[in-house]
Amino acid sequence: MSAENMWGEINTPADQRTPKSILREQASILSQLTKGVLIGSIEQESTTNNTLIYNFSITAPAINNHKFALLTLQYSITIYPLTVTDHTVHVQRQCLNEEGFTTTLKSILSSTQVKRVISALLIQSRDNKEV
Repeated sequence: MSAENMWGEINTPADQRTPKSILREQASILSQLTKGVLIGSIEQESTTNNTLIYNFSITAPAINNHKFALLTLQYSITIYPLTVTDHTVHVQRQCLNEEGFTTTLKSILSSTQVKRVISALLIQSRDNKEV
């Protein structure tokens, strides 16, 4: 007598990216754009419930690995909706789906505040390499 499948059919979602994988892509792009002078860092916080929390920072290895905290993602195991905390302007935003998240992320990463931080980190990194 074989065991009965009580789960039903389990489908693996196709082509859906996790917020963490989207952050990883952007971290890689930052490193490419700055020729490795700046690196995107993703750190997961440990939690005791079904919540995932990721902190995304810009790291400048030439400045003693200085980290600039850019944003925090928080979401349940079902992913959406998720909360993005933009540390540059201290604002939280809700994203209902991947499209909302990518739109929000793009507005943060291409913001004037972030561009100023990137410029400052690049200048200081160059300055430290000349010493």
